[in-house]
Amino acid sequence: MAEFKLSLVQRKNLKSNEEKLNENLQTIKDATGVNEFTMEIDWGQVYPTYNLADRPGDTIYDSCMTALAENIQKLCKNEDAKNSFVAAVNQSKIIFNVDKKASSYWSEKIVNGCLEIGYKGSICNVYELGNNIEDQLTTTFEEVEMPIKLKKNIDEKEEKKQELLEKLNAATGRDFTLKIEWEQMMKDHMDKNYSYSFGGTMYESCFEGLVDNICKLCNDQHFSGKDAFNEFASTGTIIFNSNKNDKKAPSYYAVAFVNGDLVVSFKYICNTYEIGSNIPELLTVVYEDVTMPYLSRKSLAEYEEKKEEYMTIINEASGKTFELAVDWVKMVPFVTKDNRPTYLGSTLYDSVLSGLSENIKKLCSDELGKEGFEEAASTGKIILTTWEDKKASGYYKESFENGDLVIAFKQICNCYEIGSGIEKLL
Repeated sequence: MAEFKLSLVQRKNLKSNEEKLNENLQTIKDATGVNEFTMEIDWGQVYPTYNLADRPGDTIYDSCMTALAENIQKLCKNEDAKNSFVAAVNQSKIIFNVDKKASSYWSEKIVNGCLEIGYKGSICNVYELGNNIEDQLTTTFEEVEMPIKLKKNIDEKEEKKQELLEKLNAATGRDFTLKIEWEQMMKDHMDKNYSYSFGGTMYESCFEGLVDNICKLCNDQHFSGKDAFNEFASTGTIIFNSNKNDKKAPSYYAVAFVNGDLVVSFKYICNTYEIGSNIPELLTVVYEDVTMPYLSRKSLAEYEEKKEEYMTIINEASGKTFELAVDWVKMVPFVTKDNRPTYLGSTLYDSVLSGLSENIKKLCSDELGKEGFEEAASTGKIILTTWEDKKASGYYKESFENGDLVIAFKQICNCYEIGSGIEKLL
């Protein structure tokens, strides 16, 4: 095969574009901070493929290198991308060659410290040349190697993350930090084609959903879960990790308190607005020296007005101020069994007291009934507890014990009848 040789016209075209080539190389040097950058091309290899005709200088030195230099300049405006590019292209050399296997019109590869531009056919769309370099670059963030595109997206969403942390800190009255286990989350949940948006997914979608639900808990109008949440999330650290390979994990994600950390473990990333909505189910509080589910305490607070309303009916009917005492140690598990913590307030303060107050009111509408009731209930205390005699018939038992009116339950039903048997005790 005869040695390839450029024609005089082609050589003159290259010569007339050398200044443009040097300008473009200088643009790359300035952008990267590297003192020397060179360009290499084997004309004998590329000419049969590139279809350069008599204008190799116009096409390569000017059009291609200008677009490439501008896109490298744009890339290097980001400090992480710049450092990564310089480290990856450590030979400071750009090579134009032929790549018949390129998936598009050309390929951009970093090979042995050189940036290789491989066209598979005629040169076209030169304005995009260099746009794909970023896809090959990585950097280290929080001791994890990640795509530059992801790091840039994380940086872009940092303000949103801080905004959410401030919102969370204001709601809880303390400082929180977010720790994302990036290596595992990238491996299990990041599509390589969406690395440019995965940071936003973590901050804007997942973290925002969690923060909104924690704020809702802390600002609950009936009973704030702020103190309980802070007690359980004692370290002030929120962790996002992956449990994709845990076959026992729930369908989308699991939220748990682990050694004082609030941990959200993702099997799939979806329905992010619900993240943290189950936190109230995980909390407990102490009420009247008894530990109960937060949701049960909230339920009591929701029905506090109902309780006061019914106690007022009893007080006015009897002409005496009564105190309600609930045996919480027994009644909480009794009422909330079968995973029904939210039923405590409605059951005791509404259903039970509604029937009891109405029947005491009926009893006391008669003067003799009122006098008998006042004498029997001498302490002014109404006690709600459980009925341990499993052999006895009936749902509940009414009795007077040392001046207390005791309502003991085996089962809470037919509440409209509660108190109707008091008259027989007088």
